[in-house]
Amino acid sequence: MDQETEELDAVHHDTDDLRLIGASATLRRRTGGDDASWHLKPPLAGDSREEERAPLSDTLPDALRHLALPRTGERKCARSSRLDHARRTAARRLW
Repeated sequence: MDQETEELDAVHHDTDDLRLIGASATLRRRTGGDDASWHLKPPLAGDSREEERAPLSDTLPDALRHLALPRTGERKCARSSRLDHARRTAARRLW
């Protein structure tokens, strides 16, 4: 099977006291790949997590900021880490 490589850049955001990580939630802005967007992953029951997305923008979209509020309170989220990586995917053939 042929594979393609996608270059991804994920910038994670959290409060200065890491409230999202403490609540087992993840907030990131990912570029590259077919799922480039803002991603908020709050926990569900057990080890499950849901994922909410918003279109790419330079600042955190209001919809995701509102969804993160129960975990962040009124604290501002800012860049906390960055991960550049490559993801291999099956090549799409058009024939």
